[in-house]
Amino acid sequence: MLMTLLLLASAGLLVLAVFLLVVPAWCVRAAALAVTVAVVVAVGNNSAPPAAWVAGFVFSAVLLLVALARGGLERRVGGVPFLLVSGLWAWLAVGALVAGTYSVPRLVAYFGLAVVVALVAGQLTRREVHLVLGAVVAVAVVQVGIALAELAVGEPLLWGLRGGTRLNPFLGDAVDRVQGTLGHPIILGLLEGLAVLLVWADPWQLSRRARWALLAVCAGGVLLSGTRSIAACLVVAVGVHLLLRSRLAAWLRNVAIAAVVGSGVLLLDLGLSEIVDDLLASGSWVHRLESVQAVPALLARPLAESLWGTGFGSEVGLFRDGHIRLTFGLEVVDNFYVYLLGTTGVLGLSVFLLVAVVTFARGDRLTRAVVVLFLGMGASFDLVVWLGVGVLMSLFFALPGAAALAASDRAEQQGRAARDLEAAAAADGGSAREDRRPALVA
Repeated sequence: MLMTLLLLASAGLLVLAVFLLVVPAWCVRAAALAVTVAVVVAVGNNSAPPAAWVAGFVFSAVLLLVALARGGLERRVGGVPFLLVSGLWAWLAVGALVAGTYSVPRLVAYFGLAVVVALVAGQLTRREVHLVLGAVVAVAVVQVGIALAELAVGEPLLWGLRGGTRLNPFLGDAVDRVQGTLGHPIILGLLEGLAVLLVWADPWQLSRRARWALLAVCAGGVLLSGTRSIAACLVVAVGVHLLLRSRLAAWLRNVAIAAVVGSGVLLLDLGLSEIVDDLLASGSWVHRLESVQAVPALLARPLAESLWGTGFGSEVGLFRDGHIRLTFGLEVVDNFYVYLLGTTGVLGLSVFLLVAVVTFARGDRLTRAVVVLFLGMGASFDLVVWLGVGVLMSLFFALPGAAALAASDRAEQQGRAARDLEAAAAADGGSAREDRRPALVA
């Protein structure tokens, strides 16, 4: 064990040295976020041993701060996206500390990394944003490979699957759902769904062949995860991305296409009705329905508890006190809105919705589609109760908006023009000095 820790520490110091000495300053922040995404996907789940994810999160936070020191600040720290995201985490942290549901080290490692990720993400230029989004897609592609290996081996390669194996509804229950290194099939589905959405939006302007290949791989990851909720949310998110096109003619065309495709699905029945029937008949639907039905009881609690909740992380008490009925022995809410209503009260739920609405309003088309994807998944999963999901949500919610990116683009163009003028002036000055030199006498 000691030798393993020493090897990991040595590897971490080597990565820090590379970031200090080798990685160029213009992309060091994006590179640090890319490494953070890889680390979070590898160890940031509730199935991993605490020592593993705490070490990974602390290392990532240090790496990000080193990168920020090297790369500098692109814009002021107190921007709206960072304030919103950090304010949400602060609100959740206060509730968890008061209730005593999270230890201080757990709060510092998890919530601290989420805030540092938001801080660094808010400083990115457009080129850096493209690099980070590309890193998310690359990690998702690697996870598809791990998922295929998991199918071949017959068990998770790294972390154990919480709750045992589950049959895959997309593949006719012929194989089990897979999780990659994320500790749960739903989390793998969310990562792959994010990658599908990113490749669909294509901020990098990929070739058609590369784009369709990546779409096929990441969509295959969604199928392997067997997550029906992410498939439904992804359809809605892609639809939002299409309908938010700036030109009215394009918007109307997309509406017509969506109507035609929807009619074809209804007429031809491409298997979606069977998936819906399976979902309604499954235990997962019954379990989630019990959470939704608990809303009146949660609102009927004493005023202070209804407003403030019982503290983030106190969901077990909601089942114990009878506010939410226990189904299948699972003390899991599996609905982020009901979870927040119960543990952080009406005010906590309102804070989260405010952050989501403002992020949607300030974001570009891709950011808005990502927000819709997260909000949709919140109806069937606990989101930031899972470590990696919370960090990823901080990343996407804190990315600079279109106006901030446009301003950084203008500043970069002005800086490039100034450097060109200086270079031209230096060249002209050298020529003038050369002309003033006395001519050589033969």
